[in-house]
Amino acid sequence: MKNILIVDDHSHACERMERIVEKAYGPVNAISASTLAAALQLSEEQVFDLAVIDLSLPDGNGEDFIKTLREYSPNTYIVVATIHDESERLVNAIKNGARGFLLKEQSEEVLVEEFCGISIGKPPMAPAMTRRLMSVICDIASQKQTFEEDVSKSESEIDINRQLSHLTEMFKTPAISGRSNPLPTIMNISFSRSVKCDNCLLISISLS
Repeated sequence: MKNILIVDDHSHACERMERIVEKAYGPVNAISASTLAAALQLSEEQVFDLAVIDLSLPDGNGEDFIKTLREYSPNTYIVVATIHDESERLVNAIKNGARGFLLKEQSEEVLVEEFCGISIGKPPMAPAMTRRLMSVICDIASQKQTFEEDVSKSESEIDINRQLSHLTEMFKTPAISGRSNPLPTIMNISFSRSVKCDNCLLISISLS
Protein backbone atom coordinates (compact mmCIF):
# COMPACT_ATOMS: atom_id res chain seq x y z
CA MET A 1 0.00 0.00 0.00
CA LYS A 2 1.94 3.01 -1.27
CA ASN A 3 -0.60 5.39 -2.80
CA ILE A 4 -3.32 6.15 -0.30
CA LEU A 5 -6.33 8.46 -0.55
CA ILE A 6 -7.88 9.80 2.65
CA VAL A 7 -11.27 11.47 2.33
CA ASP A 8 -12.40 13.41 5.38
CA ASP A 9 -13.53 17.00 5.89
CA HIS A 10 -11.74 17.32 9.24
CA SER A 11 -8.05 18.18 8.91
CA HIS A 12 -7.12 16.63 12.26
CA ALA A 13 -8.80 13.37 11.23
CA CYS A 14 -6.80 13.34 7.99
CA GLU A 15 -3.55 13.97 9.85
CA ARG A 16 -4.33 11.21 12.32
CA MET A 17 -5.16 8.75 9.53
CA GLU A 18 -1.96 9.66 7.64
CA ARG A 19 0.00 8.89 10.79
CA ILE A 20 -1.80 5.57 11.19
CA VAL A 21 -1.23 4.33 7.64
CA GLU A 22 2.44 5.33 7.83
CA LYS A 23 2.79 3.23 10.97
CA ALA A 24 1.09 0.34 9.20
CA TYR A 25 2.89 0.50 5.83
CA GLY A 26 5.97 2.64 6.31
CA PRO A 27 6.65 5.59 3.96
CA VAL A 28 3.55 6.16 1.83
CA ASN A 29 2.18 8.72 -0.59
CA ALA A 30 -0.90 9.77 1.37
CA ILE A 31 -3.13 12.43 -0.17
CA SER A 32 -6.10 13.95 1.65
CA ALA A 33 -9.33 15.36 0.22
CA SER A 34 -11.78 17.34 2.33
CA THR A 35 -14.67 17.32 -0.15
CA LEU A 36 -16.37 14.92 -2.51
CA ALA A 37 -15.42 17.09 -5.47
CA ALA A 38 -11.74 17.03 -4.54
CA ALA A 39 -11.83 13.27 -4.00
CA LEU A 40 -13.46 12.72 -7.40
CA GLN A 41 -10.80 14.81 -9.13
CA LEU A 42 -7.97 12.95 -7.42
CA SER A 43 -9.49 9.57 -8.31
CA GLU A 44 -9.58 10.61 -11.97
CA GLU A 45 -5.96 11.76 -11.94
CA GLN A 46 -4.30 8.73 -10.34
CA VAL A 47 -4.79 5.21 -9.09
CA PHE A 48 -4.77 4.52 -5.37
CA ASP A 49 -3.92 1.24 -3.64
CA LEU A 50 -6.03 2.14 -0.63
CA ALA A 51 -8.81 4.64 0.02
CA VAL A 52 -9.97 5.52 3.53
CA ILE A 53 -13.30 7.28 3.31
CA ASP A 54 -15.56 9.09 5.74
CA LEU A 55 -19.27 8.75 5.00
CA SER A 56 -20.25 12.36 5.81
CA LEU A 57 -18.85 15.01 3.50
CA PRO A 58 -19.89 18.67 3.10
CA ASP A 59 -20.83 18.32 -0.57
CA GLY A 60 -22.09 14.75 -0.73
CA ASN A 61 -21.91 11.36 0.93
CA GLY A 62 -19.18 8.78 1.05
CA GLU A 63 -21.41 5.95 -0.14
CA ASP A 64 -21.79 7.57 -3.56
CA PHE A 65 -18.06 8.22 -3.85
CA ILE A 66 -17.32 4.58 -2.99
CA LYS A 67 -19.48 3.47 -5.91
CA THR A 68 -17.78 5.91 -8.27
CA LEU A 69 -14.30 4.96 -7.11
CA ARG A 70 -15.02 1.28 -7.70
CA GLU A 71 -15.95 2.14 -11.27
CA TYR A 72 -12.80 4.21 -11.83
CA SER A 73 -10.45 1.90 -9.96
CA PRO A 74 -11.83 -1.59 -9.19
CA ASN A 75 -8.58 -2.71 -7.57
CA THR A 76 -8.49 0.05 -4.98
CA TYR A 77 -9.03 -1.35 -1.50
CA ILE A 78 -11.77 0.76 0.09
CA VAL A 79 -12.13 1.15 3.85
CA VAL A 80 -14.75 3.26 5.59
CA ALA A 81 -13.57 5.21 8.64
CA THR A 82 -16.48 6.93 10.32
CA ILE A 83 -18.16 7.90 13.55
CA HIS A 84 -21.43 6.44 12.26
CA ASP A 85 -22.64 2.88 12.60
CA GLU A 86 -26.16 3.26 11.23
CA SER A 87 -27.37 0.08 9.57
CA GLU A 88 -28.62 1.71 6.36
CA ARG A 89 -25.38 3.55 5.63
CA LEU A 90 -23.33 0.47 6.47
CA VAL A 91 -25.27 -1.72 4.07
CA ASN A 92 -25.14 0.92 1.33
CA ALA A 93 -21.37 1.20 1.69
CA ILE A 94 -21.00 -2.58 1.36
CA LYS A 95 -23.28 -2.63 -1.65
CA ASN A 96 -21.23 0.10 -3.32
CA GLY A 97 -17.90 -1.66 -2.80
CA ALA A 98 -16.43 -1.01 0.64
CA ARG A 99 -14.35 -3.88 2.03
CA GLY A 100 -13.64 -2.69 5.56
CA PHE A 101 -15.30 -0.63 8.28
CA LEU A 102 -13.53 1.15 11.09
CA LEU A 103 -14.70 3.61 13.73
CA LYS A 104 -12.69 6.77 14.33
CA GLU A 105 -13.05 6.28 18.06
CA GLN A 106 -10.82 3.19 17.93
CA SER A 107 -7.30 3.71 19.25
CA GLU A 108 -4.41 4.32 16.88
CA GLU A 109 -2.81 1.04 17.94
CA VAL A 110 -5.94 -0.91 17.05
CA LEU A 111 -6.36 0.88 13.74
CA VAL A 112 -2.73 0.22 12.78
CA GLU A 113 -3.28 -3.47 13.51
CA GLU A 114 -6.45 -3.49 11.41
CA PHE A 115 -4.68 -1.94 8.41
CA CYS A 116 -1.76 -4.34 8.77
CA GLY A 117 -4.21 -7.23 8.56
CA ILE A 118 -5.15 -6.35 4.99
CA SER A 119 -1.83 -7.69 3.69
CA ILE A 120 -2.56 -11.13 5.16
CA GLY A 121 -6.13 -11.28 3.92
CA LYS A 122 -7.84 -10.00 7.06
CA PRO A 123 -10.17 -7.14 6.11
CA PRO A 124 -10.49 -4.43 8.77
CA MET A 125 -13.76 -4.56 10.67
CA ALA A 126 -14.66 -2.83 13.93
CA PRO A 127 -16.53 -5.19 16.31
CA ALA A 128 -19.40 -2.70 16.53
CA MET A 129 -19.83 -2.90 12.75
CA THR A 130 -19.96 -6.69 12.83
CA ARG A 131 -22.67 -6.56 15.49
CA ARG A 132 -24.58 -4.01 13.44
CA LEU A 133 -24.55 -6.24 10.38
CA MET A 134 -25.91 -9.14 12.40
CA SER A 135 -28.62 -6.83 13.72
CA VAL A 136 -29.59 -5.96 10.15
CA ILE A 137 -29.93 -9.64 9.30
CA CYS A 138 -32.03 -10.35 12.38
CA ASP A 139 -34.31 -7.34 11.86
CA ILE A 140 -35.13 -8.26 8.28
CA ALA A 141 -35.49 -11.99 8.92
CA SER A 142 -37.89 -11.45 11.84
CA GLN A 143 -40.42 -9.47 9.80
CA LYS A 144 -43.73 -11.13 9.02
CA GLN A 145 -45.55 -9.94 5.94
CA THR A 146 -49.16 -10.55 4.97
CA PHE A 147 -49.90 -12.14 1.63
CA GLU A 148 -52.60 -10.53 -0.45
CA GLU A 149 -55.31 -13.04 -1.28
CA ASP A 150 -54.82 -14.78 -4.64
CA VAL A 151 -51.40 -13.17 -5.12
CA SER A 152 -48.47 -15.61 -5.03
CA LYS A 153 -45.99 -12.93 -3.96
CA SER A 154 -46.89 -9.58 -2.47
CA GLU A 155 -44.81 -6.47 -3.09
CA SER A 156 -43.72 -6.53 0.54
CA GLU A 157 -42.44 -10.09 0.20
CA ILE A 158 -40.54 -9.23 -2.95
CA ASP A 159 -38.93 -6.28 -1.17
CA ILE A 160 -37.81 -8.43 1.78
CA ASN A 161 -36.60 -11.11 -0.61
CA ARG A 162 -34.51 -8.50 -2.42
CA GLN A 163 -32.99 -7.23 0.83
CA LEU A 164 -32.16 -10.69 2.12
CA SER A 165 -30.68 -11.74 -1.22
CA HIS A 166 -28.39 -8.71 -1.08
CA LEU A 167 -27.36 -9.48 2.49
CA THR A 168 -26.64 -13.08 1.48
CA GLU A 169 -24.16 -11.83 -1.10
CA MET A 170 -22.81 -9.28 1.36
CA PHE A 171 -21.87 -11.97 3.86
CA LYS A 172 -19.99 -13.83 1.14
CA THR A 173 -17.73 -10.82 0.48
CA PRO A 174 -14.16 -10.78 1.79
CA ALA A 175 -15.04 -7.99 4.20
CA ILE A 176 -17.17 -10.44 6.17
CA SER A 177 -16.40 -14.05 5.30
CA GLY A 178 -12.65 -13.47 4.98
CA ARG A 179 -12.06 -12.67 8.64
CA SER A 180 -10.10 -15.03 10.87
CA ASN A 181 -13.19 -15.42 13.03
CA PRO A 182 -15.96 -14.86 10.48
CA LEU A 183 -19.66 -14.70 11.04
CA PRO A 184 -21.67 -17.69 9.81
CA THR A 185 -22.08 -17.60 6.05
CA ILE A 186 -25.66 -17.45 4.86
CA MET A 187 -26.03 -20.37 2.49
CA ASN A 188 -29.69 -20.10 1.59
CA ILE A 189 -32.72 -17.92 2.22
CA SER A 190 -36.17 -19.14 1.34
CA PHE A 191 -39.80 -18.19 1.87
CA SER A 192 -42.78 -20.46 2.53
CA ARG A 193 -46.33 -20.28 3.79
CA SER A 194 -47.07 -21.46 7.28
CA VAL A 195 -49.12 -24.66 7.47
CA LYS A 196 -50.93 -23.29 10.53
CA CYS A 197 -51.35 -19.73 9.26
CA ASP A 198 -52.10 -19.06 5.59
CA ASN A 199 -51.40 -15.36 5.99
CA CYS A 200 -48.01 -15.80 7.61
CA LEU A 201 -44.72 -15.66 5.75
CA LEU A 202 -41.93 -17.87 7.04
CA ILE A 203 -38.32 -16.99 6.37
CA SER A 204 -35.78 -19.76 6.47
CA ILE A 205 -32.07 -18.95 6.74
CA SER A 206 -29.48 -21.70 6.47
CA LEU A 207 -26.06 -21.01 7.98
CA SER A 208 -22.74 -22.77 7.62
